[in-house]
Amino acid sequence: MGSEIVNMAAIAIRKGLTLNEVKEWVFSHPVFTELFIDAVELSTGSNVYLPKR
Repeated sequence: MGSEIVNMAAIAIRKGLTLNEVKEWVFSHPVFTELFIDAVELSTGSNVYLPKR
């Protein structure tokens, strides 16, 4: 997840965007890294989305 933040910050800096312009960005959710972590957690039975047994 951190690398995604770094990449987005790098794009904003390179393009010389203002904070107000960056604030208007729309991000998809969940991002790939969240899906990967969820898959790992589901595989081990420790996902926060599952009801406790």
